Amino acid sequence: MKYLIALALVFALNSCNTFIGIGRDSRQAYDWTKGKIQSSSGGGSADSDGAPIY
Repeated sequence: MKYLIALALVFALNSCNTFIGIGRDSRQAYDWTKGKIQSSSGGGSADSDGAPIY
C-alpha cells in the first residue's frame, strides 16, 4: 500500500517541472550548506581539492 501511495505521489508531482525545481533547490541548498561549513571552519586549507588540513 505504501508503494502505491508513493507511486501516485511521483506521478502527481511529475507535472509542471516539479522534479526539476526540487533538483535545483536541493543543489542550491547543498552549495549554501557547503559554503557555510567551509567558511566557519577557519579555512586552513592548503590542499588543492579544498580539504581542510588539521
